[in-house]
Amino acid sequence: SVVFQPIVDTRTADIVSVETLVRWAHPRYGDISPDDFISLAEQIGRIGLLTDHVLDRALDRCRRWLDQDIALSVAVNLSAHCLAEPDIVDRVRRALRHHGVPGELLTLELTEGSVVDDTVRNSTVLADLHALGLRLSMDDFGTGYSSLSQLRQLPIDELKIDKSFVLGMSTSQSESFIARSIVELAHNLGLRVVAEGVE
Repeated sequence: SVVFQPIVDTRTADIVSVETLVRWAHPRYGDISPDDFISLAEQIGRIGLLTDHVLDRALDRCRRWLDQDIALSVAVNLSAHCLAEPDIVDRVRRALRHHGVPGELLTLELTEGSVVDDTVRNSTVLADLHALGLRLSMDDFGTGYSSLSQLRQLPIDELKIDKSFVLGMSTSQSESFIARSIVELAHNLGLRVVAEGVE
């Protein structure tokens, strides 16, 4: 199943979008952590089907909001495995058309590792996804190994500051400095910033 976590504008306190999170309540084993079943789905070649399901649920909910005159964008995580699938752009395009949702109401969240992967960088997949009108977000920024030069070269619209920096802001001066530096860098590049873990 999916749940929707609100993303709030700190200046206005308005909910500006939601992140779609997948959950698994197993009838025998109870709640299973996404960290466990997502990596399993990747290992057994089912991550594409799982992603399609989450994307379908997210866009279905977005369409129902639109029908109530609520234009609230939805974000969906996309793993490195999915980015390497040759039909990923067509699948996303079909899902948007099927639900009648404009591309600008969808954000795809990508990990740092997936966008700096040579296979992805040497392909047009990010540009092709971006051409659908959707936003691309770099998730967990600051924990991986992306270089600053790649931020200029990639069609990224948003950075998500990893919650490890956000959680440490109140107790660690260095964590606070890193988080503030990422915000300033992103804004100077014209990117939106989302801070994870503010709750």
